[in-house]
Amino acid sequence: MLRCLFLSLVLLGLLPATACAGVSVGHSGWEWSNPVPQGNSIRALDFEGDSGYAAGSFGTLLRTTDAGSSWAGLPTGVTEELTEVQAIGIDSVVAAGGCAVRRSDDGGTSFRRLPWTSSESRCRVPIASISFPSLDTGYLLLEDGRLYRSGNGGRRWERMEDVPGTVHDGGKAAALDLVFTATDAGIAASRDGLYRTADGGASWSLVSPQPAGIDGIFFFDALNGYAVGDDVVLRSVDGGTTWLPVTPIFAGKVEARSVRCASPLVCLVTAQSGDRLLRTINGGLTWNVVHLGAGRAQAVGIATQQRAVAAGSGGAFSLSADDGGSWSSMGGGLGGGFTRLAAASGSRAFAVGRAGRLAATSDGGLSWRYLAAPSDQDVIDVSFPDELTGFALDVAGALFRTDDGGSSWRPLDPGGDAFPQAVLALDADRVLLIGTRGIRRSTDGGLSFKTVRRADVRRAGLFGIDYAAGRLVAYGPRAIFSSVDGGKRWRKLARPDHRPLGTVDFVSGRSGFALGKGGRLWRTRNGGRSWRELLSAGTDGALALAFSNARDGYLVSSDLFFAEGSDRPDYLLRTTNAGASWRPQLVVNSRDVNGLLATRHGTDFLLAGSDQLFDTSSGGDRGARSRLRLRTSRRHLASPKQITVSGTLSPAEGGERVVMSKTNTNPHNRKGGTDWTYKSVRVRSDGRFRANWKVRRSSVFVAQWTGDDERMSAGSKVLSVTVPKR
Repeated sequence: MLRCLFLSLVLLGLLPATACAGVSVGHSGWEWSNPVPQGNSIRALDFEGDSGYAAGSFGTLLRTTDAGSSWAGLPTGVTEELTEVQAIGIDSVVAAGGCAVRRSDDGGTSFRRLPWTSSESRCRVPIASISFPSLDTGYLLLEDGRLYRSGNGGRRWERMEDVPGTVHDGGKAAALDLVFTATDAGIAASRDGLYRTADGGASWSLVSPQPAGIDGIFFFDALNGYAVGDDVVLRSVDGGTTWLPVTPIFAGKVEARSVRCASPLVCLVTAQSGDRLLRTINGGLTWNVVHLGAGRAQAVGIATQQRAVAAGSGGAFSLSADDGGSWSSMGGGLGGGFTRLAAASGSRAFAVGRAGRLAATSDGGLSWRYLAAPSDQDVIDVSFPDELTGFALDVAGALFRTDDGGSSWRPLDPGGDAFPQAVLALDADRVLLIGTRGIRRSTDGGLSFKTVRRADVRRAGLFGIDYAAGRLVAYGPRAIFSSVDGGKRWRKLARPDHRPLGTVDFVSGRSGFALGKGGRLWRTRNGGRSWRELLSAGTDGALALAFSNARDGYLVSSDLFFAEGSDRPDYLLRTTNAGASWRPQLVVNSRDVNGLLATRHGTDFLLAGSDQLFDTSSGGDRGARSRLRLRTSRRHLASPKQITVSGTLSPAEGGERVVMSKTNTNPHNRKGGTDWTYKSVRVRSDGRFRANWKVRRSSVFVAQWTGDDERMSAGSKVLSVTVPKR
């Protein structure tokens, strides 16, 4: 499903109204809720008739079949920024960026890697441009000027002659763009100017020296082309043999970056600033500036029937029905400032945040709307027991009530000195405030509150409350309390260990989960009388957890090992077997997952940063199911020694990277640490993999795989190896 908004053009009658729905993130089964249609920046657009593609950051690739009116996310299987995309047929597309090149010939249902280098995660020089003049013939240009040619659709590549004057040719110029108008005829752009080949890159000739360089080239047909750069626009009418300047004259510098044309005379040029387009309708004799807003015009594409699409930072799209003469914004968002999520039911959820921000969805994330601000302070929690009645709590401890679904609010007096941190309304009359000095309870809709007098409750210092199957569970860093009578009486539950608690989540009267300091995960099956540590997640960086029932839940990890480097993103870990195994899900390209909701009614929600909202009705899974298994020949060692741990991924293609994790923690040592060590291993074509480990004391092993464009991610169950204590 796709979410969209073309109000201006729809109202003018220039475009038909379109249905709106979700855009997949491309790496898992989560979909964008805000902003819409999605929030990753777009770097390139290309169309083949009404069928088109948009490529951008975090491996984003979108497809439209209606000239840009609606878009769908495609699973490329890569997370690198995609800077190049080319539609080479109605259902064929090639996208590239960094070291990665992927191709689909079924409209984006599946992709295959085009192996120009041994590794698409690391290469010495990144890709500058791609050009496929036919389904079989393709060219790939690197930033240092090296050129590769394929005659079989990208399955194999051969080196051609370097673009003259570039770094690999011994010069200083960087290669920037490449366009082939026929199987053997093409133009390459560099910081030196334009070069032409008529023999498939076997030789080159300089056709237009440009000291300021050329950044982008486009040919409308085999004869008519344009090239743009800083303060320069060139035009050719003979296939690139000769070029004449048609430089637009404006006040200030024109940093042109790309050009697309609807005809030999009508063209649009993007600028470095990304806030405007240059437009000509007479082949460059005159130009006018079209302002689209900051960052909205980093890429432009031309479809059929006078349809043009512009896109840019933050996933912003604009659409034109008159070849770029006038534009309307597509999609939109709530803006930023959100800090957490709260749920009322499976389809209803709330986002709260700074300066009174409060938004709600009642359709499972398909649309969000602002509610009236209950306070000018930061809102830290909200609870709606029904569609009309709700309670909101701000950072100053002020409590508010609405009886009209959030259209208006009135203040309440919670009384006392509880310093509330959370609010929970069981119904319109029974309201609980959880705070650093205990629990306060109301039975008259918040008109008055009484303090729970139990001494250890008042001393505990609490910050959270959970409700499941008639049981209330209030918790803080050092204590957990339970009530089965609506909060009248409370009893103390056992803590998992001596370390501070972060989150407690009960899904029934007996089953619950807890997350403690150091990312330690615990489970109870007896209502909190005792806890067992789960060592199956393979990470000690877990920040949050959320379960919808006793089997299905998520962890958020900021220290997962799959993405190397300082900018590795937060991952979700998904379990459907009560934590016996966890499979990774990638949703955002950042380390700021701030909210996670797993509801009991089929729709889950996620907040990243302060303005990115996501939802899923599939548990976040996408693709065919895969499985990971671990084994070793010796599970019980008499003394420390090196062992081989083997595994199987099924189904397998060969070449997949599986990460094996090991912790030296004894599973029964409740005071031990959970520092993990990792090894990345390559899967053979038969699905097998292995790694050698030095085992000095009792250890557990876990394997995980991130999945790809066709297969779901997978995680193994724990493999335990014991060594006697000395």
